[in-house]
Amino acid sequence: KPRNINASTRVSNVPANSSEWATFTYSLDGIVTPTNIIVQTPNGGEVWIVGENEDITWTSQNVNDIMIELSADNRVTWTTIESSIPNTGTYTWAVAAQDSSDECLIRISDVTSTGINDVSDGVFTIDIISGVENLNQGIPTEYRLVQNYPNPFNPSTVIKYAVPESSPVSIRIYDLTGQEVAILVNEVKQPGTYELDFNAENLASGVYIYRMIAGSFVQVKKMSLLK
Repeated sequence: KPRNINASTRVSNVPANSSEWATFTYSLDGIVTPTNIIVQTPNGGEVWIVGENEDITWTSQNVNDIMIELSADNRVTWTTIESSIPNTGTYTWAVAAQDSSDECLIRISDVTSTGINDVSDGVFTIDIISGVENLNQGIPTEYRLVQNYPNPFNPSTVIKYAVPESSPVSIRIYDLTGQEVAILVNEVKQPGTYELDFNAENLASGVYIYRMIAGSFVQVKKMSLLK
């Protein structure tokens, strides 16, 4: 009967940003099946929206249970999404607001040997985007960003804006340190007056700045969240 030996070796087909190591079971007759994990999605460039369900997917060999972690700061820190779940190759995740960032990565590890893991090849984005409604009030004559109401608010407020011609429109919210905390609009809008609801349930009390950019038009206003 052949004697089996477990060993680790560097392999060339593992992505460069992964652990770069896979475990093999050796016998006197040669290599048997390797143990590895490869993240498939998200794998760089995706935009996932807070509150929506997204599928984290991966392939693997000889792995029973896996751990899923998220980094929202490009590998500086990691938080656990699931510490131990059966290895099914897919996990449906309800995207969380506190993780909004454009430097997100997913890491999937073998529970019994966390050195066997893989990380998304590139960063992806988690955004907070609120619903937008066209009020059908006719075509406005100028760009305009209206003061939110109510203000102060807790936890929701309404923001109106006007677009006189088809334009790419961006409305983003920042805290007083300049950190982006939400993207409300980031798309081409047809002429019209729009209204959107912003829910700040997952933000701390304080003063926030919201900015609208549409072509050469830029306008900034402040809002106060009181909890």
